[in-house]
Amino acid sequence: MADLRKYSRAFVTEFIKLYRELPSLWMVKSKDYSNRDLKSQSYEILVGKFKEVEPNADRDFVIKKIKNMRDVWRRQHEKIEKSLKSGMAVEDIPTPSLWYYDLLNFLKDQETTRSSITNIKIGNKDRVRCEIKIQFML
Repeated sequence: MADLRKYSRAFVTEFIKLYRELPSLWMVKSKDYSNRDLKSQSYEILVGKFKEVEPNADRDFVIKKIKNMRDVWRRQHEKIEKSLKSGMAVEDIPTPSLWYYDLLNFLKDQETTRSSITNIKIGNKDRVRCEIKIQFML
């Protein structure tokens, strides 16, 4: 179960701040992001933190928690971005209901868009260049 509601806000805040201090786990443009040893050490730090409230926590447990937090944050972020791009009036733009939304805003720049070629046939064109949004998770 990856539900964070059973943990105190103080604990989740500390966990997110600690996660932010470990860019090898989330900063995809960093050279440390591909350093397996550093990533492993970073996960061990997070596992140690989670063991304060979940004695049986392990790496997979922590990865699921992080994935859940990032997924929920991303859904709310995309909703807000879509509203901004639509030209919606400022007062109509949804405000995030996720209490830790602002704590995870450091993830904003981690979504990248890259161009790709697909084999989908559109009209009489064989190949179409399209933009694909790639989200790097962990």
